[in-house]
Amino acid sequence: MIRVSRAPSPAELTQQVQTELIAEFARSEASVWNKDYIRSTLMAMSHSKCVYCEAIVNEESKYMEVDHFLCKSNHAHLVVDWFNLLPSCKRCNVQKGGYDVIAEGDIVDPTRANPKDHLCLKNYRFKHLSTEGENTIEVLDLNNSLRMTKVRFEIGESINERLLDADTIYRQVLGAVRPMRPLRRLTRTIEGLLDECGPTREYSATASTILTGSDIYIKLKAYLEAQGQWTITMGIAHAVAVDAAMPCTN
Repeated sequence: MIRVSRAPSPAELTQQVQTELIAEFARSEASVWNKDYIRSTLMAMSHSKCVYCEAIVNEESKYMEVDHFLCKSNHAHLVVDWFNLLPSCKRCNVQKGGYDVIAEGDIVDPTRANPKDHLCLKNYRFKHLSTEGENTIEVLDLNNSLRMTKVRFEIGESINERLLDADTIYRQVLGAVRPMRPLRRLTRTIEGLLDECGPTREYSATASTILTGSDIYIKLKAYLEAQGQWTITMGIAHAVAVDAAMPCTN
C-alpha cells in the first residue's frame, strides 16, 4: 500500500448529477457509481492499481471495482461522493464488504493518510503501527498466505536475485582493465531495480522495502555515486522508493 494523491472530481460529476444518482440508487439500488468517467478517473488516480493491495486492476484476468470507503449500506447519501470512492480489486472489495469504518473502527484510506504511518512490512507480512493499521490488516486480510504474502515473497525474492546479479557485475567492474562496459551494465541494472519501485508498478511498496533495505543496494549506490554514475533521474527514483518503503524498525 502506498500513498495516493486524490485526483480532482470528474467534471461530469456535478452536484446536480450527484443528486440524481443518489435518488436513482435510493429507488433501484442500481450501481450508479459505475460510470466510465468515474471509473477512468479513479484508475488514473491510482495508476491502475488497487489502493489497498497494489494489484494491477486493468489486466484481462482482473477487474477494478469502485469501493465506498464509507459503506453504501449505511451511508447511501455518499454513494457518488467523490471523496468516498476508491479504486479496488475485486478481492479487497469483497473482503471489505459492508464494513463500516465509523461504527466498527477506522482503516487506512491511502488518499487521506500515509500508509507507512500505520503499517510496516517484515518478512513479507504487514505489521500494524496503529489501531487503524491493525484494522486494515484484519478487514482486508492483507496477510493472506496464498493470495497476498506469497505474491510479496515472489516480488521481493526477484529483487534480491537481481541484486545478487548486480553485485556480480560490481565485482567484474572492480577486476576489469576496461571497467566502463560492466559499469554501464551495473548502472542499467540499478536503474531497472529502481523502476520496479515506481508508483505505477505492481506491489511497489514491497519492492521499495526490499531494495532500499538491502546492504548490497546501499553499497552499490555509494559506489555509483563515487564514480559519478549516479544520475539525477536515479536520485529521484531512489527518493520515490524510500518514500514508498515500509520497513519495520523492530
